[in-house]
Amino acid sequence: MVISLSWWDTIAAITSPDCRLPYCDSDWYGFKDSKNLKKLSTETMSGCPGEIFVCMYNVCELRNKIKYNKIEDKDEIYAIFIGIERSLLQYRNYVSYDIELPYNDKADTKDTNGKLTKEEYFVVRLKVAKCWMLAVYTKLIDTAKPKNHKQQMSQLVLEYLDTYSQVDPNLHILGQMVWPMLQIGSLITDPVQMEQLRSYSKMLFHTVSALNIQTLVELNENVWASSSSLEDILSGKEWLQAGIDFLPL
Repeated sequence: MVISLSWWDTIAAITSPDCRLPYCDSDWYGFKDSKNLKKLSTETMSGCPGEIFVCMYNVCELRNKIKYNKIEDKDEIYAIFIGIERSLLQYRNYVSYDIELPYNDKADTKDTNGKLTKEEYFVVRLKVAKCWMLAVYTKLIDTAKPKNHKQQMSQLVLEYLDTYSQVDPNLHILGQMVWPMLQIGSLITDPVQMEQLRSYSKMLFHTVSALNIQTLVELNENVWASSSSLEDILSGKEWLQAGIDFLPL
């Protein structure tokens, strides 16, 4: 329960247009070396290792400090940016090898039971962790705005779309990747990439049948059709001004 609430709380915080801080503790996500990892952690639940959730937590702290003028020195902001960036780029080290495949996850493999082998599932989880990392990385860059930040985000969007396309859309582990789809989608400006994300969103809805996916699609379409950012839209009268936060889960 604690891990679930921490997951939801952190996603809500990193999405919130008022840049609120998570209420949870950054030690609650479960990590690669946790004794109960095989049973419960953000990695086993969502495919996103706890170490990447800590990076999300740190991005939330940076957003909050910048928005409320708790930090103004550009060198200090850049130092924090570099620290989080280094942690994100180590994402491969956070993915556990020995995690059992959920009983209902099947794909066309050489395994006679139609299930992914342990080796195949590890590769899938590497790609899923990379997608989460890339989404958090774009949020970090958008927050700190280092030199050439727009070009950097465009490149990361391309990398995300390519990596996501390599994972079987029917796997349960992809069903939890709602916030990354929202974050990446909000940065897209190219019509071809928009169509790619529409296709991925449609497959995601087919997999999980969650109404949040439809809201995700509507928000991305609103961003694409206007000159407004996602934060501008979520700050509007239909959302924050009405006392509503979007929880992309």
